[in-house]
Amino acid sequence: MEYRAPFVGRQAERARLAALRGPAAISVWGEAGVGKSRLVAEVFAGARRCDLEPVRDEAGLLAAVARALGLPVGASVDRAVAGFEGVLVLDGADALLAPIAARLPRWTRCATVVVTSEPRLPVASHDLEVAPLLEDEAVELWRLLLERLGRASDPTPARAIVRRLDRLPMALLWFAPRAALLGEAAALDRLRRHEAGESPLSQVLVDALAAIDESERAILERVAAYETGVPTEALGLEVERLLPLVDAALLQPREGRLVVAWAAREQLRARARREGRWGARSTEHATEVLTRLSPALHGAEPMTDAVGQERAELEAILQRLEVDDPLLALRAASILALLDETPELATRMAAAAARLDPAVLAAHPMIAVARARLARRRGDLATARALLARNDPQAGARRATNEEFEATLEVAHLDRMQSRLEEAQAGYERALAMAQAAGDPGRECIALGELGRMAQSAGRFVAAQDHHARAIALSHRLGLRRREALERSLHARATHRAGGLEEAVVLHRQALALHRALDRKRLVGAELGHLGYCLHELGVEEEAEAHFREAIAALAAIGDVALENIERLLLARLLADEGRYAEARIEL
Repeated sequence: MEYRAPFVGRQAERARLAALRGPAAISVWGEAGVGKSRLVAEVFAGARRCDLEPVRDEAGLLAAVARALGLPVGASVDRAVAGFEGVLVLDGADALLAPIAARLPRWTRCATVVVTSEPRLPVASHDLEVAPLLEDEAVELWRLLLERLGRASDPTPARAIVRRLDRLPMALLWFAPRAALLGEAAALDRLRRHEAGESPLSQVLVDALAAIDESERAILERVAAYETGVPTEALGLEVERLLPLVDAALLQPREGRLVVAWAAREQLRARARREGRWGARSTEHATEVLTRLSPALHGAEPMTDAVGQERAELEAILQRLEVDDPLLALRAASILALLDETPELATRMAAAAARLDPAVLAAHPMIAVARARLARRRGDLATARALLARNDPQAGARRATNEEFEATLEVAHLDRMQSRLEEAQAGYERALAMAQAAGDPGRECIALGELGRMAQSAGRFVAAQDHHARAIALSHRLGLRRREALERSLHARATHRAGGLEEAVVLHRQALALHRALDRKRLVGAELGHLGYCLHELGVEEEAEAHFREAIAALAAIGDVALENIERLLLARLLADEGRYAEARIEL
């Protein structure tokens, strides 16, 4: 479904941008619709691209960059960009020039950062103002657009149209379907009837939206409710129904998602508000996103990365529905809590919960589990336990098995944190029994893994090996590769601590291969460190050092400072053991 308009002209601009390679900040600026994004895409094919048009704050900027670089949740974006040796495009950055400018000195240590915006970015190393096309180039682009739509162009009205539209590529792209339908002469008459002083983009956008039928407008409104676009399959429509909107550049395919052109999105939202449909669209958007992401709260296969990709959508649901539909807002916040552990989120969840009838909350115990998890992670164990106690299965209506499982697991986590180890052990065993009774091998994997961790903490390494081996067998049979990789790592550690050092090396290599295949960058770095540690104990110093250095590089690339520092300490220990004290001091 990918569609890109023909690219015409711009030889000088292309040559100048192509020459600007190496670490630098490049500002590509000019009026709306002049073709900045398309020019940059043409020159920097293969660059990592962030669509910043819908982003309005620094947190959104960092989240967008993290998505573009494929960073795991919690990674330091600043460190990752500082070590990125490629081209990063920050597209449509008008609202974010100040936070971008503050970060550029660090971000451009290795990377080429290209910023597109209407105003110039003052601190850029290089800047290029993009002007409208030359008239002959604009006429040629117009001819190609009409030809694609099955109509030949007449040079005389074509020249008048491109002048009327200020030779702006986006205006030509939006207006071409209207001209193909009406004919160039009639289309030109429509342009002449627009009010003087109205921008060409506004003129043609009104016409472009007027030219589509109600069913197409409904599709656009649905997509306009999204902040970063909707996965194509989530619309539940045949591709053929979307193609006319893509060809008209009103709907833009981007990396497996569909995005409404920014200016069109704002017009569609405004119209939906005026005509009383925005509430329904917001609810429809929330329902689709929550249905797709709710398994993150229950599933055996971790979905944190998928949730990270949808962070902007979850935040939008929370903001839009916090007052009007606190239940949907709380459901979104419960998923968002997998990423965001701030006191602010906990406060907002408490405020939304206060607006709901306790009976309604009792029917959604995963909200209490999510709030308890937030409280536990910030150290407020009393609040966490109180939230879970209110939703005790003995105190109210029986909850679904998966919700009871999650609540039981969360109570066991609390017991473990408070050193109530017998209670924690019993809780994990109850969770295992629930999963087995329900015939849910996915959750059985989770419970076995937690029992294995408990056994390791208690020094019962043989028991830990048994639990993790069972979890590996189950996850492998179910195709839960991420869970299998995690359990293989834990099994290797238990084997190492049980004294099976050489066997642990083999197991760590197997886990590392799985993490690499899954592109789990943080876990690859951690596994390399574990493998290096085992090899160091075996006296295989050269290979151990190589693994530590690879781990450090991998973790630095994703900005995980804490793990990187651990690997540097382990490398320093190895170097000191070999008498290489000066090198060890450098690592320290």
